[in-house]
Amino acid sequence: MPNSNENIIDLINGAPAGLPQQPAKASPATAQGSREHRSVPRFYVKWRTVAFIDAQNQHHGFIKDISTRGASVFLDRNLQSLEFIKLHIHVPPSHTLKEPRVIEVYGKIVYATHDNRELLFRVGISFLKFDSEHDPAFLEKYLTDFQTRII
Repeated sequence: MPNSNENIIDLINGAPAGLPQQPAKASPATAQGSREHRSVPRFYVKWRTVAFIDAQNQHHGFIKDISTRGASVFLDRNLQSLEFIKLHIHVPPSHTLKEPRVIEVYGKIVYATHDNRELLFRVGISFLKFDSEHDPAFLEKYLTDFQTRII
């Protein structure tokens, strides 16, 4: 007679009960409490941005986290079908920066998914080229001095 536990799935690791458990594969996106594995630090922000699809189409949104190499952008349109994008990132004033600053950056769309919390599309963008050669250093200093780092 077969063991009645053969068809029960272990809800923790997804393996049938009674079989040896496989070690869990940890990834930065799914492992809770895991260390960040990216090569540059990311920072929490809530900055306005404008995504330019082409000369006529632009979409307003916001950035929720950013690094000097990329950002997580929230928009009302799914940009999954696009490969490249131009962003205007509106960096707010600080006690040393009296005026807001706009950083223009060209990027590659890495992923696009619907975010149920924000009810918007979250688009991962990898930065390829800043319009100004001074913007990467400015962004790094601003983030390090004024923003909360994601650990």
